[in-house]
Amino acid sequence: MAASIGYRGERTAENPAAQSKTDALIALAKRREPEARGVASGPLQTGEQVTTHGLAGNRVIVGLFVEAKRTRGIVFESATQRAVIVPLQCITRLS
Repeated sequence: MAASIGYRGERTAENPAAQSKTDALIALAKRREPEARGVASGPLQTGEQVTTHGLAGNRVIVGLFVEAKRTRGIVFESATQRAVIVPLQCITRLS
């Protein structure tokens, strides 16, 4: 039966449901970017410009803050057009 729907026994790292949810969050962050520009204190808000520090290999990411989980946040990296999961302690607001 699996072969009849195109399954070949290979694993994929794609999850269309999760990808569409992430795409919706990124679209929301892009819409809220103008509102979040003037924020200088308080918790990070969706749409704020952020940068990262202290990542493996001294990698620095500059992009839009999308969402906060318990200890990690999602940052949309504008250079590569990808969502990146980063520890919240490594995210800094750009003023």
